Amino acid sequence: MVSKGLKPSVATYNSMVDGWCKEGEIESAMSCVARMYEDERDPDVVTYTSLIHGLCASGRPGEAISRWNEMKGRGCCLNVITFMALVQGLCKCVWTSEALVYFREMEEKEMEPDSGVYVSLMSSFLLSGNISEGFGIFREMVCKGRFPVLVDRNYMVAVDATNKFVEDYRTSCYITCLIKDGRFPIVAVVNRK
Repeated sequence: MVSKGLKPSVATYNSMVDGWCKEGEIESAMSCVARMYEDERDPDVVTYTSLIHGLCASGRPGEAISRWNEMKGRGCCLNVITFMALVQGLCKCVWTSEALVYFREMEEKEMEPDSGVYVSLMSSFLLSGNISEGFGIFREMVCKGRFPVLVDRNYMVAVDATNKFVEDYRTSCYITCLIKDGRFPIVAVVNRK
């Protein structure tokens, strides 16, 4: 395409950036974005979402936040998918406090996170040993009706977290209250002893 003198569209560039990010070839993706600027094609929300996801997956959360800020600075419209990519990516890098900031910003903008975002944030808090913050996110997830359904890939992670909360003296009574209030399905509490 390029050798024939044609300039790729933003959609074509986005396909390349997304593919490289998914393959872990983040430097190639970044070079592709630089080429977009050379060809006078402005990156859009799809470009930035792919980069944010790829940078976090490559263990470069600081650069992902820089791209987020660049995106906002360029007036690119933030959407729920981009927010979820950033929050989940930061959680995977165990940048939990930062992820919580963007999660709250997402809520302020009245964007509804899916169960995967709640589970990622909750799991990240648990991984860092912060059971009370993890339970706070868990309780929000349950009260907003976002507990994963049985066929959701996050279901067993949520069930495992539930068991941790049942076993911990600081949170077990709250699980009982959620069940009594009818907010939480008792079937999700699995006793593995």
